[in-house]
Amino acid sequence: MPKPELEFTPVEAFPLVPSSDTATLASVRTLSHDPETKDATIILYHAPGQQWGGAEGKETPAVHEYWEEVLILKGRLYDKTLGKWFGEKQYCCRPPGMVHGPWIADETQGCEEIVFIRHETRSSPSSTEISNNRKV
Repeated sequence: MPKPELEFTPVEAFPLVPSSDTATLASVRTLSHDPETKDATIILYHAPGQQWGGAEGKETPAVHEYWEEVLILKGRLYDKTLGKWFGEKQYCCRPPGMVHGPWIADETQGCEEIVFIRHETRSSPSSTEISNNRKV
């Protein structure tokens, strides 16, 4: 079943799943999810001072097998690897395999971000295939 067709809806209408460990895990609000492709649109709520990273823990970078686009809605986060703060209205696009993080949410504001997750399918051409098939 694909993502549902949905007209404008208050975000609060979607259940907020609180974190069981606010020191390392974000609370999550799932806006849409396709169980077949695992594509999803979610809002992550990082508590003030929260630290998070990859699968091995909050001090390790993250890497995954899907496309991830992130827009910071409120607050800010600090990327420990890059040594930079990123805040409201800043956006990133991460392809599969891109190493990123770990992070710390702002000590007073925390960080709220919308995340778009898209898994590549066999029927979707890769960026290499697209560029190789361009007619010049």
